[in-house]
Order: sequence, then structure tokens, then C-alpha cells
Amino acid sequence: MCTSCLKLKPLDEFFNHPSGLYKRTPTCKPCTETKNDEWKKNNPERARETANQRSKRYYQTNIDQCRERGRSYHKERNAKFPELKRAARLKEKYGLTPGAWQALFDAQGKRCAICKTDTPDQVNAKWDTDHDHSTGKVRGILCSHCNRLLGAARDDASVLLAAITYLEDHSDDGA
Repeated sequence: MCTSCLKLKPLDEFFNHPSGLYKRTPTCKPCTETKNDEWKKNNPERARETANQRSKRYYQTNIDQCRERGRSYHKERNAKFPELKRAARLKEKYGLTPGAWQALFDAQGKRCAICKTDTPDQVNAKWDTDHDHSTGKVRGILCSHCNRLLGAARDDASVLLAAITYLEDHSDDGA
């Protein structure tokens, strides 16, 4: 019998409790949950603190399982929703939404801003978002070859001009 609602109920209607009569709580599950909900409502800070302590204790006791569960969750989520991962990366790294990135790419004619190819690098088959490393400002969308070219020149126009001069001085057409 529940000591709260005074109704006679089967044992499976009571929570397990190591020191209770028949190893059960004195109140039935619905009454216990109602009582707990009232306590949480009247003591929100203590309820939050208790829940946080319980979570920390569980995490510390099961740290390897928790980490593995987190890794597998993110791996599965990224595989299932690659566009979410891409959107988060664009926003975090460049401050762009996928729509803003697409608008920039469309404005370039859906081509590399430097070499004008309409096919991204064959190795990873994706376009690179070029940005100024000192300001973080996005400059354009490039194929991987052109992005690596700028990176190798350390984004220094004088290095690129020197490379052009070098190529012109050593070309076979005598120009």
C-alpha cells in the first residue's frame, strides 16, 4: 500500500529501495514522481546542483564509456548529416552560412576565382574557401591547386610577382 495515496498496488508499482519493506519505496511511482517534481519546483537551485553532482559522479565513474559514446555519436552524426558539419565549420571558421558561401561561389560563375576551372581538385573533390589569414576576411572560392599556390607564397603578392617574373625569364618561347 502506498503511504501517500493510500491505494493498494502491486509491488512493481513501487521503486526498488535497498532498506525499504520488501526492498521497495513506501510510496508508489506516480506519488514519488509527483513529490520529486514538487521538490524540484520549490528548490530549483538545489535540484540543478544535485543533478550536476550526479552527472559528474557518473562521468568520473564511467569516463571511458562516456568519451567513447561521445565520439561515436559525433562520428555517426557527421556521417549522417555532413551538411551540418560543413555549415558549422563555415560559420565557425569564416562567419559564413552555406547560403552566403553559395552566393559568393555563384557570383564567381561557379568557378575558381583564380584559374577559372569549373572542376575542384580531383583528390578531395571540394572547393576551398580562401581567406586573409591576418583579418579572417573571405576573399573567394578556389580550387585546391590555387589555394595551395597562395599558401606556398604565404599570401604575399611580391612572392607571386617574383614567381611570374621567374617563369617569364625562363620560358621557352623567348618572351
